[in-house]
Formats: sequence, structure tokens, C-alpha cells
Amino acid sequence: MKIGIIGAGNIAEEHLKVISSIKSISVSSIYSRTKKKSDILAKKYKIENVHSTLEKFIDNCSCDGIYILVSASQIYNITKKLIPINIPLFIEKPAGLIPSQTLELLKLSNKYKTLNMVGYNRRFYSIYEDCIKLIKNPKEISNIVVEGHERIWKIPKKTNNSVKQNWIYANSTHTIDLLRFFGGDIKKVTNMSKKNNNYLSIINFKNGIIGEYFSNWNTPSGWSVKIYSKNFYINFSPLEKGYYIDKQFNKKFFKEKKYDKKYKPGFYMQTISFISLIKNKINKWPSVNLNDVYKTMKLAEKIKNNY
Repeated sequence: MKIGIIGAGNIAEEHLKVISSIKSISVSSIYSRTKKKSDILAKKYKIENVHSTLEKFIDNCSCDGIYILVSASQIYNITKKLIPINIPLFIEKPAGLIPSQTLELLKLSNKYKTLNMVGYNRRFYSIYEDCIKLIKNPKEISNIVVEGHERIWKIPKKTNNSVKQNWIYANSTHTIDLLRFFGGDIKKVTNMSKKNNNYLSIINFKNGIIGEYFSNWNTPSGWSVKIYSKNFYINFSPLEKGYYIDKQFNKKFFKEKKYDKKYKPGFYMQTISFISLIKNKINKWPSVNLNDVYKTMKLAEKIKNNY
């Protein structure tokens, strides 16, 4: 199976570490705006074809799947150009900087019937897989609390202005997506805060779960997820570490699999899921495509605007 890579930054190398470890796939071509970076990765990961323009990449593409691993400000435009060639796409998040861009990509993918997957890697954490097995039945859950605090003063000055202005979509959807991951489809959003960069929302899920999303953009606090039921309490804080407490007050820690220690957490099983999409022509949960991501973007929009 041949893979094409668009982008040559840090995130591209994190993906290449995983891809190069799987014998059934290989990277056949790479393109980035900075050819020097492409050349470095091509030499390191034995990539045969390095293209100097996106047009040359597309014209010479004989790939079974393509990874779009560019900066947040570029993803929408490049994805828009690639969807019509009808090769399965792995799209790093965010697929669009605003919900309307994501919707446009969704409509385009439906028109050309282009298989796609968007990279919300936290869905593939091995400790989350074990958490889901522990829960067994979502009806056991009574409450989900997600804290998605943003250290707004830490955003690099070189960050694109459109990305800064849409930070809730560009970055906060990492945590907002976890509401849908653990709780399912949303019925209603009620916002309790009217202050800029300080979001507090009550989430009613269709299955009866009550959720809360809290995000303060001016605190050093980090991201977390807490899940409550009559039989257990689950805590992920930070998101990569977690434990649960049962009714007898026994505390047990979730243990991450070896591949989440070796690679960026979630990336290995995320890659396996994309391979499955290419082979079987279907997204299997917890994988998400543009349709799912648009739902997450609309949820972020309600949290942002629905006062």
C-alpha cells in the first residue's frame, strides 16, 4: 500500500515514525512548501519521490492514500484541491478553521465520494479504549465533565491570525470532540457564561447523560475529562493519564499500551484505522470523517455563540 505525504513539519515526522514501522505500507511521495524539509524527511524515511509543487504531487500521484499534514491555516485549501482526485484522505485537524469551511469540504467529499478520516488522535488512546471497555453500557454514565482550558498567552506570536481568531475551532475542538466521543450525540447546549474566553456550558446528550464543558483561556490549568456513574468515577488529568475508583473505593490506573509509549499517543491505532478505511471503504468507530467533525464544529459554535 503506497502513501503520499503533504507537509514536512514536526507533525508529519510523528506520522512517518508510525508509518515506517508498518511493513504493509510505504511512503512513495512527499510534498511541502519548503522543499528542503521534504528532502530531509525523504532521505531519513527513504521516500523515493519529492515534489516541488502540489500540482506535480497530484499529477504524479499513484497513491492508495494521502496524508494532509500541513499547518492549520493551509489544511482547508489543500484538502479542497485533493478531494476531487478521489483518493482516500487522512486530514489533520482542523479540517476547516470555521464550521462553514468544514461543511464545504463535507459536501465536496460527498459529491466525489472521497473516503476521508480526520485526525482526532485522542480518540485512539489505548487508555480510552480500556475506559470504554470498563463502561460497557453508556447508560451507566450520569455525568461527563470536560475541562478544555487554553493558555492563550502561550500561543506563539508567529501563529497565523486566522488561526488565532478561530482558536476554539483550530485547537479547542480537541477537547470538545471528547464530549461526543464519551457521551454520543448532543441534544441541547445551554451556556452559563457570557464572558469572552471563559466558556461554561451544560450539555444534554440524547441518551440522557448530562455533561459540562468548562474552558478558561487565562489559566495555567490543563485539560481533563471526568466521568461519573453509580458504579465508578473515572479521571483523566492530564488526558494522557487516568484512573478509576469503584464503589469499594479501590483505585486503579489505566495502563497505556507499548505503542502509545513509543509513538505520539493515539497515532499508531489511528494509522491502523486509516489503513482499514483504505482497505474496507468504511470508517470504523472511533474514527471520524468530515461528517462527524462537522458535528463537533457545530457543537463548538454553540458553545461559543449560543448565549
